[in-house]
Amino acid sequence: MTSQLPLRFELRDDFRLDSFVVGANGSLCARLARLSDASTPRTPEAHGDMLWIYGAAGTGKTHLLQASVAQLASADVNIAYLPARQIDAEDAAAALEGSERYAVLIIDDIDSWVGVAAVEQELVRRYQERRQAGSHLVLSAQNAPVDYAMAVTDWGSRARGAEVFRIAELVEDDKLQVLKERATRLGLDLTAAPATYLLRHGPRSLPAMLAVLNQVDKLAMAEQRKLTVPLLKKVLQAGV
Repeated sequence: MTSQLPLRFELRDDFRLDSFVVGANGSLCARLARLSDASTPRTPEAHGDMLWIYGAAGTGKTHLLQASVAQLASADVNIAYLPARQIDAEDAAAALEGSERYAVLIIDDIDSWVGVAAVEQELVRRYQERRQAGSHLVLSAQNAPVDYAMAVTDWGSRARGAEVFRIAELVEDDKLQVLKERATRLGLDLTAAPATYLLRHGPRSLPAMLAVLNQVDKLAMAEQRKLTVPLLKKVLQAGV
């Protein structure tokens, strides 16, 4: 089955598993891969799982989830993806309509809906029907379930009963790998000196570092220059 999306949200082509640096997230990646079991018939006594993945902005949650959508869809898993941040709470029930058709439902940035009683009641209903059907629910947020003040007690207890994974931030060597891979795709030669400078003096978050590389690429093309520390300094001083 293809990853037909309820509201046809676009998935980013560059969010692939082969471009996701696993780092310390091996257990989480392996757990998501096992959701491919959803493509096999479920026994009557089987229950669906709920996974709650949390981590700070920029740690790669959306990258990993969208990459998992593509990977699982290629394994014939009927899967859907909803970016809650792009859906107003009052439209959440409509967005979830028909989601029972999917063996795996991924809701990214579920914390955008936390605290809204009507949405949490809908989530309780959807969770219950999915559990009974043996289908899975995967949620992402910036914090663990215990850190949120849920509006609906039943939803709070179910969320806290989920399998919880904290997505680990990449260490410096892992960030360097990501930067080098992005530079290669841009056609840039990221040598040791500018790479070290970016890690030491650039923005702390990886998405912001990648944005800097994109700006460096544009400037390098405009000025017909190679990626050097002075060129990188020029971009950083411009406040990119």
